[in-house]
Amino acid sequence: MKNYNDIKSISNLLLITLLFFGSIKVNAQTRLNNKHTVSFGTGLISTAGMNYYSNLSQNEDFVAEISGGIHFKYEYHLSEKFSLGISLGYVEVKGEWKGDENVYIYQWGSNLPDPNPGNFSFNSTSFVGRFNWSLVKKEKVEIYVGAGTGYRIDSYSENVVNSEEYGVDENEVGPPISIEASFGIRYFITPNFGLYSEIGLAKSFVQGGIVVGF
Repeated sequence: MKNYNDIKSISNLLLITLLFFGSIKVNAQTRLNNKHTVSFGTGLISTAGMNYYSNLSQNEDFVAEISGGIHFKYEYHLSEKFSLGISLGYVEVKGEWKGDENVYIYQWGSNLPDPNPGNFSFNSTSFVGRFNWSLVKKEKVEIYVGAGTGYRIDSYSENVVNSEEYGVDENEVGPPISIEASFGIRYFITPNFGLYSEIGLAKSFVQGGIVVGF
């Protein structure tokens, strides 16, 4: 299980770094002259890892906690409309359940007594090559769509008491492919610093944060 304090520390460090770069005055007189864009944010609503632990939701008092997700992007603007870059995403899930003395339903449908409690952890990291197409690009506001594909690293662990006696359903790791497709908007407070929000297929269905251009 990864330490959430470590994740928070990394997030704070990246946030401070972006705020620092955002405070630097760039010689460009307008935001539209920026060739690089860096963004950092967090997300809501993630289905990451659901195929791994969905069968566990049948357990008594099943509880799952999903981190908001961490998102980092870099883009190089090829033209006023198009940009290429990379997108990094991370989501962590942890959960637990209590044993049911009466009935436990395994994924394959058998009714078996199982008094065992247990817990699980899951984390997923993706590295995606991505392009963006600006539908509207003004000094203050930019509306865009983006898509890309890349590599995904998943890690899943499950701990069940007396697992040898009752058995643990082993989950196969799917293809290590990550796909993104999203719709977003940016609002620049200054020519070099602003806010962004995206919705769509990614580590989080909804995400938002800060953006720096230079």
